[in-house]
Order: sequence, then structure tokens, then C-alpha cells
Amino acid sequence: MKKVIFYIIVVCMLLSFIGIERVYAADLELKVVTNFVNEPIIYERWNKIEVTITNKGDRDFAGSVILDYRSKVIQEVFIQSGKKVTLDFSLPPNFLDSSYNDVVIQVVDSRGREVTKRNLSVMWNPSTEKVGIIGSRVERYNLLKTLGRESLVTLKGEDFNNFLPLQNFSMIVIDDSKDFNLTGAHKENIELWVKRGGTLVIGANNTGFDFLPYRVTGSEIKEIDLFDVTEEVLYLKGEPLGDVLLEHDGLPILVKKDLGRGTVIFSAIPLTDNVFTKPQFFTGFWSYILPNTSENHLQNNIYRLGLLRDLRNVFSKGDFNLTFLKPGFLALGLIIYILVIGPLNFYLLRKWKKWDFGWLTVPLLAIFFTTSLFIIGSTGRSKEIVDTQVSIIEYLDENQAFVDSYISIFLPSSREKRVEVEDGLTLTPLTNGISLVNNKYFDLSEGRIWSNQRVHVTKVVNKKAPVVSVDIFHYKKEVVVENKSEADYFASFIQIGGEWHSLGEIKGGEKKSYTLTSGTRNIDYNFLFQRYNSPNRWMFSEIGERLAEGMVTFIAFEDTLSPVTIRQSKGTEGLNIYLLYQNAINVDYREITGIRNLPGVVTKVKAADYTKWGNAHFVRGDGEVEVVFTLPSGLDYSGNGLVLSTELYHYGNVKLQILDIQGEWKELSLGGMVNLGKAENYLLGNVVKVKLLVSQGASVDINPHSFKLSVVGGGQ
Repeated sequence: MKKVIFYIIVVCMLLSFIGIERVYAADLELKVVTNFVNEPIIYERWNKIEVTITNKGDRDFAGSVILDYRSKVIQEVFIQSGKKVTLDFSLPPNFLDSSYNDVVIQVVDSRGREVTKRNLSVMWNPSTEKVGIIGSRVERYNLLKTLGRESLVTLKGEDFNNFLPLQNFSMIVIDDSKDFNLTGAHKENIELWVKRGGTLVIGANNTGFDFLPYRVTGSEIKEIDLFDVTEEVLYLKGEPLGDVLLEHDGLPILVKKDLGRGTVIFSAIPLTDNVFTKPQFFTGFWSYILPNTSENHLQNNIYRLGLLRDLRNVFSKGDFNLTFLKPGFLALGLIIYILVIGPLNFYLLRKWKKWDFGWLTVPLLAIFFTTSLFIIGSTGRSKEIVDTQVSIIEYLDENQAFVDSYISIFLPSSREKRVEVEDGLTLTPLTNGISLVNNKYFDLSEGRIWSNQRVHVTKVVNKKAPVVSVDIFHYKKEVVVENKSEADYFASFIQIGGEWHSLGEIKGGEKKSYTLTSGTRNIDYNFLFQRYNSPNRWMFSEIGERLAEGMVTFIAFEDTLSPVTIRQSKGTEGLNIYLLYQNAINVDYREITGIRNLPGVVTKVKAADYTKWGNAHFVRGDGEVEVVFTLPSGLDYSGNGLVLSTELYHYGNVKLQILDIQGEWKELSLGGMVNLGKAENYLLGNVVKVKLLVSQGASVDINPHSFKLSVVGGGQ
């Protein structure tokens, strides 16, 4: 009987090692598509990684797909024989927390054994912004390449599963939604993308969106005569609900509406109509659309994770509630240890003539001192999971906000293996001790004890925005701010026309009024350094200056609320930055000449050597830089003039040009102030475009103060 039991145990052990039959790499076909069109992973951009696995074997496969970039994102899969699955992964900008430069897709079985893997290449230079096409014939839009939109991508329904990689698209065009199934979640992601700065162009009926600038009531065949083309087209009859950009015989053709920081443009001629195959009609038609896009706002979003990381490094509150040994105390302890275990121990053993006890006193003293230092050093450390959150809370409208958060989770012991978060978040781990599993929870099993594991989190919340109103005169600004939150803003600022004004503390529920005259070019951040006693001022990045855009931006600071809930965390400390752009601020231009020092935004760079650091651009060698000024819409600029100011460092042959309403580039003098004359000669909608031409061997450095545009009276 004992032998039978022994053999049974041996057989069970062998079976446990052998397990079920393995699925080998030959059985699985792995296909990886990066950034929609197999573009390499871009370090400075959001990245989409689509993984498709086909099981060609005769056995079902159960295992996991792992995206390994020092951190890990894990998705468990089960693939029946002869079937396939497709998984989506996202990588944020600046996803590498060190010099680690490998991104790997790995497929493992249920026992963690590798089946197959794929190494993915990483580029460190920005890619061309993309135009997404929802429709079956992307080749119809090839003429957009001649108009400066070089990368065209046909989008699928699953491309809208995650909002974040959509930020690589400057514009999305819907020309045919008949065979394109957009779920409710997809439509919400498209709306969020628009609200944060995207441009949506729609030339199709029955899209299901409720925020269009045009209400379709019917259709008819009409003959049109536009852009030297006479042809019958299908015309969508309806009611314009926005600004008419183009009309024909009193009928609206193109209608525009602002939505958040973005733009929605509707074409009453379906974009699938054959008239768009005529090159002169296509280019003429799109010449009314492109000047009214809002794509420059998206670039502001892309680089926020780097700003959040900088803030966390400066205001390292995740380490504030952990009392580590101070270097001086540790050095003193080591000196005492050396003196005791050496001269003192030797002196006492000689005095007592107990030399044989040396083998015992030395290890005992070593154990005593190391244990004492360990206990003293660990008593101040948290015994529970705690987290630190540095968050940017951007209000999309008066009731909704987008939260961008950089979170540090303190791991107090090796017992903590799993951290759960609230639902409705987009999660990305950023350090090598934390893994995201099935987009539901974080696995900390590889994290070191007493380490801080970091993650990037985004979410959309329903939250009352502060009410900010600004009356702009030529020499002053009247500002009223009402804090609708229950939390106090310990500091707040407003940027108007490139100048910053401190508004001070605003308590929860408080309403304050200000009369502002002259401001400053930058915010004095000593209030933050003093509040957090930060030792890292030397590595500080300007917060407001990197977040501001357009004519008016409001920013406030608060550190009592927790935008993201970490369920196992026993304590949360944070810094919240509240952000309102002009779309969420009531701005009244009492005097149009109050539009002064409007900053230009760099939207495109083509150069032999180009680097970007925050809001600074460094261009070397042959190339060009396009800069856009977006003036407040809905104002009559006729009869007024424009003055362009340039202030930048350049070396060699660099020329400045401006685009006029005839589509021609005119050369201007570079440096100082240039009176452009009548505003209507250069306004394309509400946009003015200039560009720098950099010759071979030349260079130019651009910062947020390099280009300023002002409206003056009596344009000539």
C-alpha cells in the first residue's frame, strides 16, 4: 500500500510539471500594429498598440498578453482553436522613467511560460499629426497632403475605444457612417476629443451626434456653381446652429460651431459626393475649413504628463509622510558604530582580559546597531498604503471636467500585492514594480518594499466649475471669480493677453472682484516652494506658462481634495491645479483694442534638427516653423489694424512671412514690432498665420513670448 501511495504521488508530481499540452509559437500568429499605420512608437506622443493573435493550432489557448516597457500592462486572453482576438494597449508620452529603451509585446501561457514575443522600436522625435477618416475611401483625401495634412489614416470602430491616442489626430473627418458602427462609448470619446481641442468635420447624415452645428430636415438635388465648378450635388436641407463659413445662393454650405476648446464643422454637401473628385472644388472647399480648425490646442494636452512628472519631483509629497533617516543622523550612527566595535571593544576586552569573547562581541554589536538603525529609520514610515496625487483638472464646460493625474503609491510591505481603483479610469503604470491587469487593478508583487510606484490616470467627472467673467478694456480688465467648490484655492492667477495677474486666495463659495492693469510675464512660484518647503527649485518647470493658451486662462491651486480614489490607500496627499480656458470663461471685449499681446502657438515644424522642451522650440538647419494666432471669434475686426511683435534668438538666414487672405505668403521684417495694416487683409476666419523660413546652417529658438499679436485702432 505504501508503494502504491508513493507511485501515485510521483505520478501527480510529474503531471504537475508536465501539465496540459503546451501551445507553441508555431500555433499562434502574432500581429502588432502601432499607431494606426505601423508607425514606430513615439516617445513624445500618445501611442496606440493593437495586438491580434490568431490560434492556428488544434488546442485552445489560455494565457496573457503583456506590454512590457519597464512597467507592464497585462491582459488575460482565451483563444479557441481557429479563432483570433484583438487587444488594444496605450502608451503615454514620456512613458520611460529612465534610460530603459525597450518596448516588448510578450505572449505567455497560463503558467507564465513565454510562447512568443515582439520587440517594438521607439522614436524620440515627434511624428506628423494625423487626419483620421471615417469612410471607405481615404484616397479621396490625398489632396489634403498638398494643403499641409500629410498623414491620412482610415479609422475603425475599435480605434475609438480609448480617447487618449486620439490626441495624435489634429482632425477627424466623417464622410460615410453608413457601415461604421459607433457605440455610445465611441461617441463619448469623440466628443471628449473635440472638447479638448480636436476638429471634427462631418459631411454625412444620421451620425447620431447631438452637438452638430446643423439640423438636417431633408435633402434635394441642387445645381451649384462654386470654385469654377458647375455641377448637380446632393444638398442636405436644414437649419444652421452655428457660424456659416460658406454659402451658395443664400443657402449654408459649411457651418462651424465651437465645442469646448475644439471645433465641429458640418458640410451640407455630403463629402462622398462626386463633386469632391474635382481638384479645384476640393481645394477651394477645404480652404474654408482648414483656417477654422483648432488643432493647436491638442499639442498643449500631449506634453502634460511630463509637466506632472516634473511637479511630482519638485513637490515630492509622496515622500513627505515617510520619515527616512536624515544623512547626518545616519553618519553619526555609523561613526559611533565604528568607534564601539573597534577601539572601545578592543579597550574593554584588553582591560577585562577577555580576548576570547571577541568572536561574540563583534557580531552582537553589529546586530544591535543595524537593528537599532533599521527600527529608528522605519518607525516614521507608513505601515499602510498611502498615495500622492498631482492632478490637472481642466474644465470642459461649467459642469464637466477632465482629470489628468500623476499618482505615487507607497508600498509599505511585501504583503500588499493588489491595489484596486475606482471604475471609469484610464490607467497607465509608469514604474517597474507595478503592473496593470485587465485594466481593472494594479499588481504590486514585483514592487520593492518601501518603494513609491507611480501611475498615470485620466477620468471625466461631473464637477461645478468656478464662474469667471472678464471685461476687457484698452487699459484695464475687470475680473469676477466665484469659487463653486467646497475647497479653498490657496492661490489663483489669470492670464490675459500674455500677462499674468495674481488673484490670491479664494475660499470655497466666495466671490471676489478685481480691477487689473499691468501684469507680469511670468508667475512668481515662491508661494508653492514655501507651502511645501520644496528643496528642488532648480528643476522646476513653469506650470501656468506651460498650460496657458489663447487670450485668457484661469488657473487655481488647491490641496485638500482627492480627484482619484485608491481603495486600499489609508491616506492621500495631493496638489490639484484647476484650469479654465477661454471657452469656459465669460469674456466681454468692451474695447476691441484690449486684445493685446495675444501669444502665437507653434503648430508645425519641419526642420533638419528639431527639439522641444516644454513650450520652447529649438530649430537647426533647413526648415520652416508655422505659428498661429487665434483671435476671439464673433468680433468685427474691420476698421482695425494688427501689430505683430517678434522677440526671439536666431542665427544665420531666418525669414519671417505672413499669409494673407489671397493665400500668398508675404515677407516681413524679423525682430521688434511690425504694423501689418488692416486686420481683414490677414484674418482667415479668426486666425492669423505666420511662418519662419530657416536656411541651411541657421538656427532659431522660440519660447511662448517670441510671437505676440495686438489689435489696434485705425488699420490702414
